[in-house]
Amino acid sequence: MVSEIKTYRTYLIEWFLLNEKFNTGWFFPYLIDSEKNTPITSWSQRMKKVFKACDIANSLHGLRHTHASNLLMKGFPLIQVANRLGHADANITLGIYAHMIEQEQVDISSYLPTMDISNVKGS
Repeated sequence: MVSEIKTYRTYLIEWFLLNEKFNTGWFFPYLIDSEKNTPITSWSQRMKKVFKACDIANSLHGLRHTHASNLLMKGFPLIQVANRLGHADANITLGIYAHMIEQEQVDISSYLPTMDISNVKGS
């Protein structure tokens, strides 16, 4: 797939050079109006065709989940993953990907202050 995307990118560079009004740099230029970005629905439909042509049994949504899961499994901060995914609240991300965040065993006693209970009344 990477090879196909690189080939397509090379084609786009040449195409942009020939068609100055579409020199937006977008991976999928919006051919109807060069002043607008490609609608996400168009991008999704095109990628679906690319996946099918390359015999890739996945979807953009599947790749999005894989990307987020990999970041979280490697310890990438949750708040940054939420931002990267466009979630308005990190709790949305946490709700979806909580099982991907490595659970580190923490000794809670190291977080609690040492308490002197020898001077408790009634003893």
